[in-house]
Amino acid sequence: MSGARRLGPPQLVILGLLGGTTLLVQLTALARPELSASLLVSAGLGGLLGALVLSGPRPRLAASLALGLALLLAPEGLLRLAGFGSAGGVVVHFGWPRPQHLAELAPDPETFWALPAGAEGVNALGLAGPEPELPKPSGRTRVVLAGDSVTQYGLGEALAEALSESTARTGSARDWDAANLGVVGYTAVQGQRRLARWLPDLDADVVLVGFGWNDHWRAMGAPDLALLDDPLRPGTLAHALLSSVRLLQLGRGPTATLDHDAGPRVPPEDFEAALLAMASLAREAGAEPVFWTLPSSHPHLGVPEYLVAEGFAASSEAALADHATWAAHVEAAGARGGVPVVSLAGTVADAEQARLHFTEDGIHLSDAGRAWVAGRLAEGVVSALRALSPPP
Repeated sequence: MSGARRLGPPQLVILGLLGGTTLLVQLTALARPELSASLLVSAGLGGLLGALVLSGPRPRLAASLALGLALLLAPEGLLRLAGFGSAGGVVVHFGWPRPQHLAELAPDPETFWALPAGAEGVNALGLAGPEPELPKPSGRTRVVLAGDSVTQYGLGEALAEALSESTARTGSARDWDAANLGVVGYTAVQGQRRLARWLPDLDADVVLVGFGWNDHWRAMGAPDLALLDDPLRPGTLAHALLSSVRLLQLGRGPTATLDHDAGPRVPPEDFEAALLAMASLAREAGAEPVFWTLPSSHPHLGVPEYLVAEGFAASSEAALADHATWAAHVEAAGARGGVPVVSLAGTVADAEQARLHFTEDGIHLSDAGRAWVAGRLAEGVVSALRALSPPP
């Protein structure tokens, strides 16, 4: 008969460390209930290795693993108990969304974030509004919209309705629908990547591109193109690990510094390049691209104070000038690429129309404003289709 396994002093020390670490982890879980699941799983792993030290066939290997786990769990538990770090791990700052808002969106490795499928106003595909039929039914004319929250919030549905009414009035009725790729907070750089992903499946006839607001808002750090090349950007495995492990956060040091003197999220040359890239994507897919410039109530009703106070723009004057400048870059990109432009920036006639067509921020459209913009865009879409397929 073999005798009971005798443990040497090193193994006893390791078991003591492991036991103390497991106790610390459990106390941390009690103090911070929101961390209990991950911490108790770690404690369970510690108990398993402890059992291997006591009864496994290779006690030295098990003891080494147990020591390594103890050395990781102890500081990890202490950091969590002290409240160090955050579940966000890597903090990427934008004008909007801010870090706390990113948690409400779906992480995306190509565009930072996307709309969570099935959320309010989002279909099962993760697109805003009604779900487009795939494949597209025969005889249907489809407009794909690429844009930011101005597009996301109901513009696809309003445009499909306006197109149906417009063509019915002229006796050339079509079966229209819209696929809305608009996402809150998006720049043209993000829109280009989202369009490249979705366009092959959507069988678009027209691609309607509207960006500008988020592009000229200040970056509060690196511009979008630099962030999109960061291996720790949200949506990647590296970001998920850094978001979960406080020791990694400690090793990386400060993750972001707000720079209110930074330049725009998308500088003008990158803005035009992204617009032209989207036009190329549309043409490669057999669709006609159309750009549009985004209107605002700010010239008549003023720039809301929070846009300056929260760092979106350096001043009210800068906000007005930047929006006009980026709209001019849309026009320039259209001229360079032979893309028709529906020019709506600067077309709000007076304060009365501004109040009627915009919400309080002067950026987003009211129901009346959405109908007005959709009507103007419908004219541009119909004109583009005539250019693409002129009557015999």
